[in-house]
Amino acid sequence: APQRRAREGPPRSKLAVDWIVGYIQPNAFHEQAACRYRTRRLRDNGELRYCLRSIFTFAPWIRRVYVILGGDSKRPAWATGKSSRVVYVQESSLYAPLQPNSETKKLFYHLVPELAERFITGDDDMFLGRALAPTDFFTPAGKPVLNSVHMNWDGRAHLPLAWKTVDYKEAVENLSNAWKYRLMKCKRDNPWKEMKLYLISQHLSLPGKVDEPNVWIMNHNVNQYKQLFKQIFADRPAYICINDDWALGSSAYEEQATDLFTFFEDYWPAKSEAEA
Repeated sequence: APQRRAREGPPRSKLAVDWIVGYIQPNAFHEQAACRYRTRRLRDNGELRYCLRSIFTFAPWIRRVYVILGGDSKRPAWATGKSSRVVYVQESSLYAPLQPNSETKKLFYHLVPELAERFITGDDDMFLGRALAPTDFFTPAGKPVLNSVHMNWDGRAHLPLAWKTVDYKEAVENLSNAWKYRLMKCKRDNPWKEMKLYLISQHLSLPGKVDEPNVWIMNHNVNQYKQLFKQIFADRPAYICINDDWALGSSAYEEQATDLFTFFEDYWPAKSEAEA
């Protein structure tokens, strides 16, 4: 096993935890790179706004939320808040040359300026559905509990994940094919698979027991979205994922988008610090 430096002393009783959210503005760089992503991946249904609302509502202990603007996207028009707890990070400030995929940037999350000693990662289509505590992500001693990181590999993923910054860096440095992830172009291969194996093998993280969101709206069940919205209100699940698998046809999509927005507003009505 690779040699590792000595760990710091006992963790603080109150952990400082940040959250990193990946966001890509529609057509930010996919067209320039001639990447043939399906149309649904290029739409913005306002997920980031409600992802942030869910974090600030149900995890108010989060110190700061960093939004990684993939492809050097612009922040959404609604994001006019001036709070120091919401920080926007251009992807190009972390590495170069930029790769037109959603995975390469994960190699550099530990380089986010002033990132807390511990942090949680998620995408803008992942939402918290009820109040959670730091102990849902970390042991009392501060060790991250890593749930499923990749679909069909160790579960079905699409979950927020817990990390320790210094160990995240170490796991990146011990990737066997780091060059592959850095030069993927339009391909999408998740480095977290290999990083999770390393962190658990080195006893730097614990394997979690959550394999997928409690409620996950995706291509297989999107036609039942109204029932699933009702289920969310009834069950108040911890983890919700709503992929953009809505209709492509304009009239059907408009109806679904209206229903989605109504659900968002009803479930997370309080504006976050990202909004004016």
